[in-house]
Amino acid sequence: MRAYDPATDLVQPILVPRSGTHLAMIRAVAAASLAAYLDAPAGGSVPTQAGPPEPWATWLDVAPAKTVRRVKAGAHLDQVRRWAVETGADCAVRTLPQGDVIALAPMHYGEFPRRAAGAQVSGLDYPREPDETSEPSEPGEPSENGPVHIAVMTEISTGKAAAQAAHALWHWALGSLATPAGASELREWAQAGMPMRITLVPGTELSQWAARPGAAAPVHDAGRTEVAPHTLTAVAVAR
Repeated sequence: MRAYDPATDLVQPILVPRSGTHLAMIRAVAAASLAAYLDAPAGGSVPTQAGPPEPWATWLDVAPAKTVRRVKAGAHLDQVRRWAVETGADCAVRTLPQGDVIALAPMHYGEFPRRAAGAQVSGLDYPREPDETSEPSEPGEPSENGPVHIAVMTEISTGKAAAQAAHALWHWALGSLATPAGASELREWAQAGMPMRITLVPGTELSQWAARPGAAAPVHDAGRTEVAPHTLTAVAVAR
């Protein structure tokens, strides 16, 4: 898989509301990113010779980039959702108390709907709750936390962390889609609302998560913003 080139390759836009909290936004972005694919025609099926539908197949052929963007007004989320309906674009919505998180199908930057193109990218951060870095005790973790546990670097902004968590979730999901049984289980999980556990972890401890049994391929960032190239930023662990 070659590196992503922003000048020529596709990127998945994910729009977020004006307000919210750090951990809830990360979880909603990760879920919406994957849901947009699973809800697409032939998405979430076991790979065949034909492969995933477009534009997903082209996007997955390279390091699949995502851009998390905060709209400038709440009404812009409604406008993006209407645009998706009118154009027939794949779209997934996760609703938070403060507004919707909307993930679209991958596209070139020049194809973004106007409200996505003008949304905020840099400095995208939300307040953190006091206990957001705590990890649940083992054994006996509540079953509602789902079959996957994502550890994401605590030192990065909400927008960056959300994209990294989405990368990690995709790594886990694509592994599940490799077999008929895994694809069926993934579908059931998606229909149940995509329950997952997300834990904020200091960057120095993420390598320990990557060594855990059931860990999917760890996420190493390209280093364009906030962290150095090849920094380990997130890991998804099957539970």
